[in-house]
Amino acid sequence: MRLLEHYNDGELSLTQFFDNIPRYAILSHTWGPEEVTFTDLIEGSGISKAGYDKIRFCGEQARRDGLQYFWVDTCCIDKSSSAELAEAINSMFRWYRDAAKCYVFLADVPRATVDSKGQPNQLPWESAFRTSRWFTRGWTLQELLAPSSVEFFMKDGQRLGDRRSLEQQIHEITGIAVPALRGSALDQFDIEERFKWAKSRQTTREEDWAYCLLGIFGIFMSLLYGEGKTHAICRLRMRINKKDTPTPSASNSVYIGPELALTVASSGDPYRQFLLQQTYHATIWKSAVSLSGNRFVTSEDQNIYIWMANDAGEFQITQNVSICGTITALSISPDGGTFAFVGNQTLQLWSDHCKTKMLKQDTCYRFNAITISTAAFSLEGNLLAMSRSEPDPDKPDFDCSPRGKVYGFQVWEVDRSSGQPHWQLVCTVRTVEILDLGFTPAEERLVCVSPQEIQIRKRIGKATFQVIHKLCGDAYGGFRSFATSPNGDFLAVACSQHIVMWESDGNGGFRRIPHSSPGGVLEAPISFASDGHRLASCPYSGPVKEAFIQIWQLKWKADGRWCKEIEQQLCCNKSRVQRLAFLSDGRLISVSRDGVRIWKKG
Repeated sequence: MRLLEHYNDGELSLTQFFDNIPRYAILSHTWGPEEVTFTDLIEGSGISKAGYDKIRFCGEQARRDGLQYFWVDTCCIDKSSSAELAEAINSMFRWYRDAAKCYVFLADVPRATVDSKGQPNQLPWESAFRTSRWFTRGWTLQELLAPSSVEFFMKDGQRLGDRRSLEQQIHEITGIAVPALRGSALDQFDIEERFKWAKSRQTTREEDWAYCLLGIFGIFMSLLYGEGKTHAICRLRMRINKKDTPTPSASNSVYIGPELALTVASSGDPYRQFLLQQTYHATIWKSAVSLSGNRFVTSEDQNIYIWMANDAGEFQITQNVSICGTITALSISPDGGTFAFVGNQTLQLWSDHCKTKMLKQDTCYRFNAITISTAAFSLEGNLLAMSRSEPDPDKPDFDCSPRGKVYGFQVWEVDRSSGQPHWQLVCTVRTVEILDLGFTPAEERLVCVSPQEIQIRKRIGKATFQVIHKLCGDAYGGFRSFATSPNGDFLAVACSQHIVMWESDGNGGFRRIPHSSPGGVLEAPISFASDGHRLASCPYSGPVKEAFIQIWQLKWKADGRWCKEIEQQLCCNKSRVQRLAFLSDGRLISVSRDGVRIWKKG
């Protein structure tokens, strides 16, 4: 947590605290057109902005209250880092709760007149107070309820009163129960009542309507900007249900998880089977699918085909791109707006900023003697990780064995401050051979899958991804690929003979869940459904006589072990499946060498 310090000469300084955080004041306000950012503060260029007055007010008021440090959201968070922003949003309620003082700066409430005793007159300030924009914003709800001390100030810094003295007005304006305004634990109030408190509030980004309620419900959740308000609320409600549901006990025979609150399964509940909806015949070498499900990309030799869904949900090729060299890796950002095409010693990044059907190339990078085999965007789309291999300089040129290569990965980051995306290399890390990699939804940990271990890496600073956990175990022939559940709580890793499952331990790591039995021979493709309690895999090996996709229902037994029961088996003729992905609308896409198949529940 970064805190500001206000000196007598008006200068400000930032100090970062990891523990032993001193007493501090915190500002609550509504954003305006000229806010001072973290970059402005570091470069000393924000003093001329209109938003600097709020920062100065907070510092001076904190000093009058005997507080050396204070916090302002506009400039104490480096919003260019998606990982830091996600951590800040998940920590925001706690930061406001732990503040010694919370100052609410009402920019649209003018100076009040005072009576003979120096107290503000009821008019005109009360009318402006009741219609203040501050009461209409989503983020200010937790800023009203979390702190122990909330004081309200007018535009000129004059104090109006505190949450207790203005209790009746606040209750009438917001509809929030008086006990909640007096500091009662929020979990004493009904879930729907708490949702009602936010019903008429707005946020600039639609997903923030759900994210701003995380602290209200005591939930920690990954941020997926681009998922839309409806999906974000759905994820929030599922996390609330899971939080309020007891863990399995011996009295319950079978639980289904993980996303649907571990509801008890009913063997009599029918499920709708997947039916083949569309088939697109083509020769495909590589492929990638966006998380939003509205786009996917395929390649043949040096040609890349961009597929996009129309209003009826049917896919069609909207663009053909040719790059130099054979395609070795493809990736699409979760929102479908940025594409990474990797050929021999070439990385091309294309984007669709105007949300049209045509992509434009942003940048092209070349590297010598490096082979990229896997690429993956982070959920925010601002980071791109790629596995790499190159000849070992200590080995002779004719040594083409695995020992004659050096393995690792690269991470690139985009800078959009100039209005145009500019990608730059963040770090290059040497490590073991990587077969699959990607980012988890929770706090964007980087997962690197090698044959004998899975590395969970966390970004430390700007240019380091440090190993914080290593997952090992009986891989039955080696780990191959992985998938995470939509909420990031579960990690499934495909081995050659079964699926290994890990569960989040709540501290950024994972603990292995015992399995009841092996699940058959697997190839690399594996994918979680959006509901989190179904998994798709491809069980085959050796010469292909018939290729299948198996849809599994994941079940947790009373003893804490998990098993999977097959729901359906989909025939893909004799074409080995390269990629599986559940789309956001529940459909399943499978990509094989002979084409693309779209499966839909009937």
